[in-house]
Amino acid sequence: MSNFLFSFNAVMPIFLCCAVGYFLRQLHMVSEAFVADSTKVVFYITIPCGILRSMLSCNLKETFNPHLILYTVGAILLTAAVLVLLVPRVIHDHRKAATVAVDMFRGNFAILGIPLATSLMGAEGAAPTMTLIPFGMILYNVLTVLILVMFSGEEHPESGVGKAVKDALVKAVKNPLTIASFLSLLIGILALDLPTVLDNTIDKLADMTTGLALIMLGAQFDFKGCWERMRYSIPTILVRLLAIPLVVVGSAAALGFRNSELVAVYVFFAAPSAVNCFILARRLGGDGEIAADAVLTTSCAAVASLTLGVFLLRTLGWI
Repeated sequence: MSNFLFSFNAVMPIFLCCAVGYFLRQLHMVSEAFVADSTKVVFYITIPCGILRSMLSCNLKETFNPHLILYTVGAILLTAAVLVLLVPRVIHDHRKAATVAVDMFRGNFAILGIPLATSLMGAEGAAPTMTLIPFGMILYNVLTVLILVMFSGEEHPESGVGKAVKDALVKAVKNPLTIASFLSLLIGILALDLPTVLDNTIDKLADMTTGLALIMLGAQFDFKGCWERMRYSIPTILVRLLAIPLVVVGSAAALGFRNSELVAVYVFFAAPSAVNCFILARRLGGDGEIAADAVLTTSCAAVASLTLGVFLLRTLGWI
């Protein structure tokens, strides 16, 4: 029972914050423009500050594990390859198949994964999760573009595919989360001490991250029409929230990863579908409605799946 309560107390506040955002939007207490602007603040300012704080508060020599990075990169590549091979065999409309494949392999680790890792392991314990962000961000962006462009069913000249991949790579490198991660690594390697005033400012901005990010995520939920496309959402839920975490996290545990490192793998591969899936699907010829439904339905189902997952990890003594 204690393990279940620990899991429930770690996961449930995250989704209650999302629920607050949803009801604020329904009650017209926040506007669409406010949600858009606040989401930019979270993405460009507060999450990067949270990454800086977590990584600078730990011993990078102990936290940085190349084996963890290699395992995560390999798992992302293998997961994407398997889905690209299997999903089109089941969903014959390539435009829809590409969207579903992306929804299944790309998780919302920045907005939901980081708060969960921090809730489970504390700010210092979440550092391994932060070290994975730049590598995951670059891989996810490039693979998402490749899958959508090559399998969306639209005609793209070869130069167009190359340009799309190049643009995705550039955006991934320029991403604020990637920059914050590499900057933290550089500061840690050089053993630099930030001025107290700057350190305190980063702390205060980082403190805003979780609540504001989750409220803004919940404010973007829209249940209209999603029931009509449940034949795509249900398989996405099963694969994204159950099959992938079971295989990837189970394999990581078998290889000896434990505690904060296993939590890092878990939040990467068990987080619900990323909001960027919807944005990129609309831009690159995918099915925007299916992508939006995946973000909504996996986020709702993750209340149960993440609680169960954390419970199992605790019960097995892996975290």
